[in-house]
Formats: sequence, C-alpha cells, structure tokens
Amino acid sequence: MTTTEITNGKYESIKNNAKHIEKIEPKFLKDAIFNFYNEIIKDSNGRFRSWEHCHLFFKENRNFRDENHLDKMSLHLAFYLASWGMLRGSSFLLEKDFLVHKPAIKIMIEDKYENLWEGEPEMLQNEIDLILECGKRISKSYEIQMNCKKPSPILLTKILLGVYGCTPAYDRFLIIGLKNHGLTANFGKRSLGEVFQFYITNREAFEACKEMIGQHGVEYTPMKLTDMFFWEEGRRIIEQDA
Repeated sequence: MTTTEITNGKYESIKNNAKHIEKIEPKFLKDAIFNFYNEIIKDSNGRFRSWEHCHLFFKENRNFRDENHLDKMSLHLAFYLASWGMLRGSSFLLEKDFLVHKPAIKIMIEDKYENLWEGEPEMLQNEIDLILECGKRISKSYEIQMNCKKPSPILLTKILLGVYGCTPAYDRFLIIGLKNHGLTANFGKRSLGEVFQFYITNREAFEACKEMIGQHGVEYTPMKLTDMFFWEEGRRIIEQDA
C-alpha cells in the first residue's frame, strides 16, 4: 500500500510491495462527497451542474445519430468542458466552436461502446481495454480534426466522464486524492482497475450517497461519485497545505 506524508509542504509517497485497496470509514467518505455535492445544490444554475445536463442528454439521446442530435450533443459537451475549465489559456479548444466535438461524439455513440454507459464497476473491470481504446480513438479524432497534438489525459477523461460516466477525470485534485490513498494516479489500465476496485470495496458507503443524491432527481454514476470523493480529497489536502 502507498501512503502519503506531508513534508515541508510537499507530498511524498512511501511505497510497500503489496497493493491494498483500503476500506474507508463510511462517514469520512460520505462527508467528502457531500462537501462536494452541497456546493452543487446551493446554486440551481451553478457550473458544476453542467455534468448532470451533459451526461443526461447523452444517456437519453445516444441512439439518435442524425445531425440535429449530434449538434445538440456537441453543444452540451462543449459547455460542460467549458464549465470544468477546459477552455482556459492555451487549450486548443479555445479557438474552436462547439462542432469540433462532432467526430469524437460519432465514435462514442457507436454500439460497440454500449457497455460503458453507467456500467457498474464489476462490469467496467472487464471493459478497461474498451475504455482505453475509446480514449485513443477520441484522441486521434481531435488530432485529425484540428491538426494538433494529442489531447491531454485530463481532457480525455473529462470527456469520458461527461458522456459515459465511466471513469473519473484525472485532473490535479483527483490525482492528489488518488496518491493520498495509495492508488496509481496515471490514467491507464492499472489505475482504472484500482479505482473500480476502490468503489467495490467501499460500495456500501458509495451506494448510500448515490441513493441520497437520487432524492434530488438525478442519478450519479459510480465513477462520478468516485470522482467527487477523490477530487474533494485533493482539494482538502491542498487547502491544508496552503
């Protein structure tokens, strides 16, 4: 297992030989998730709700392949990514309109990726290669469409989270949260396997959160909840170090 110590304001990993997926104290996990979710419900038009709008639209319309629906999917994805910071600074998306996402969307709504829609972690454990294949194809579509370098893992995982809800988004806070719990923080087969197992190990607490959030009329996927937990963990650690 890997633990993390704070030394002079920096985080240093201490690794043992065996990988162990820890079971979190349920109250600790629930508190982290609801620290995040409470920020969402404070504002009915807040930016964090963009995930809900994006994911729900894709979920309900993924079998429609006409240009009108593809345009609307592109618009939802573009606004979700903007809300989550993907149009900042040097991002290549900053120079493009929402239709730049259409080739990637055509890939993601193919029937071969049907198992990625809101799959339970036990199912997703068997589909890791499919998730990575989809990510590579998405990445290539942007390279061809925009004649640019390969999109970052942050962008790719935010897209996968926004559309399928099948993987957390590997941004700065989440990576710190993963490391703090001894999990691999580089997007890939090993990290996905560990994240899926983390949910399974802590299923009872996660499912309780899912049920409570569902009372607000929206269903969060297992990996969206996992994303919230590790993101909030990363934010907490950074704030403690400030």
